[in-house]
Amino acid sequence: MAESPKIASEKKKFVNPRAEEVNHRYYIKYFRDTLAEVKSSVDHMLLLGKTPFFHFLEMPEIHCEGQLVEKIFWCFELDDRFILGGVTCKFTKEEVALITGLPFYGKALDLQSKKISDIRLLQKHFPDKHLHRKDVRVKLIQLYPSNEEEDKQDFVRILIILMCATFLLPNKGYECPNNLMRYLEDLDATWEFSWASAVHQMIIEDLRLFAERIRRRDAGEGVSLGYIGGCTAALMVWFYEHTRLQNSLAYGKVPRFFRWGRTNNKSPLVRCSEQFHLLTADQVDPELNIGQQEEHLFRSHEETLVLEKLKMRAIQRRIKEVIIEGKGKRKLVEVEEESMGKKRREEEKKGKGGREEEVGGRKKKQEAKIGEEVLIKEPRK
Repeated sequence: MAESPKIASEKKKFVNPRAEEVNHRYYIKYFRDTLAEVKSSVDHMLLLGKTPFFHFLEMPEIHCEGQLVEKIFWCFELDDRFILGGVTCKFTKEEVALITGLPFYGKALDLQSKKISDIRLLQKHFPDKHLHRKDVRVKLIQLYPSNEEEDKQDFVRILIILMCATFLLPNKGYECPNNLMRYLEDLDATWEFSWASAVHQMIIEDLRLFAERIRRRDAGEGVSLGYIGGCTAALMVWFYEHTRLQNSLAYGKVPRFFRWGRTNNKSPLVRCSEQFHLLTADQVDPELNIGQQEEHLFRSHEETLVLEKLKMRAIQRRIKEVIIEGKGKRKLVEVEEESMGKKRREEEKKGKGGREEEVGGRKKKQEAKIGEEVLIKEPRK
């Protein structure tokens, strides 16, 4: 007997296990893959070293668990407060600074401004006004072989844009705000701005909208959740740091992003979403302690500039020392080789002279012996 169409269709129905997970735009793997493709030169590294973004070259791949992010959203209260295990924890820009390693002390970035006609970088490289991650990647591939000084600087600026479009400030379309380029024109001045505040602001704004969509969906209003922008991985790391459901993979490493990355392409982290309901008050730390290595994130811009200048001078001195040390080693090798060569030549000359004396001495002895034999054989007169 043939099955009814209804039963057959029910058997074929496939339920996506990720259907209930929050959809985000955090995509660190895309950045890491692009970075592996474009071989940055020493000049690029020195230019990037002037900015607060240099450490992201070693950014680990952090698994962003959608179900956990949604559960964290459920704990969201007003402003920046969350209730975790009955304990109130704040998600602040200071904590975003600890997690990302970006400064929060400084001038605010206006990422909503539509006035972009005067931004040189945008007009030159992205005339269509879209900073999609794919377009950014193509531009990086075009620029990195160039030896022109302006192209080298633009490469670094656009590399920072890729960081923002893939994991720091991605919006719902895998892009980042166009006005962001305004703050990258002067690489030396990038320390003047509160980048951690910008990352925090985007997460909080999207979180408020998304949390409301989740409530309306669960109330049966048929609301589509869509996508959430911002650095959702920062929110996950914030949760890990405040709770004891996970053990850090690299305790004490800074910034705190680097404590929770994958190793050998596998994440040893358990799915916290499965243990979320077991969270109790004694497993929650309401505040994060600031380590000595993190204090520079909370200094004023003037103090930061002084420290950065001292840091750059130390780097430059070390580079000179390495160069001088290398030259000194080469000179020492040359002197040693010359000394050894001279010694070898003297030994060879001495050996040759000694052999000549030895041969001469043997000849004289042989002649003297022959003379004695002749005298013995000749009769005396």
